[in-house]
Amino acid sequence: MKFNAVLLKKRWPFRSEDRQTRSHFGGEPGLPVGAQWPEVFFQGQWKPAHFLAQIDCADLPSISDRNLLPDEGLLAFYLLVGDDSDGPLCAVRWQRESFAELKPRKPPLALEAILTRTHSMDSEWINEQQFGFVPIELVALETHRCPVSDLPARPNREEVQKCHA
Repeated sequence: MKFNAVLLKKRWPFRSEDRQTRSHFGGEPGLPVGAQWPEVFFQGQWKPAHFLAQIDCADLPSISDRNLLPDEGLLAFYLLVGDDSDGPLCAVRWQRESFAELKPRKPPLALEAILTRTHSMDSEWINEQQFGFVPIELVALETHRCPVSDLPARPNREEVQKCHA
């Protein structure tokens, strides 16, 4: 079996010690002290981006082409949410610093709120500046590639499934 992808699997339910994990969705990113919060360029100005996830490169499993990814450090993913753009605007940052040099950072006040739904019965909408913390495990996964040339410009589900059969 040839593993060629990494599945980001959430740990659920997670325990209190999972808060210390270095690979997670949401919550607060680890940034070097004094580092600027990541931004994306949109409509002629730089805007702070929402933290999406971070991955501890040392925990990446063995997959084909693993040598294309760093062996150490942290990959962090940021996304501009809430602006009327034609598509997602994102920033990916690789931080070489040791984890002892990285400190959890709250989002800047200038970051626009994202809309999230509460977990209460009444499902009211609330404004928050960050996604909720979810620890993840990095799992090697085998996928079957489908040449893009085999798919129409806007494939539907059946066409994609047929290509992977």
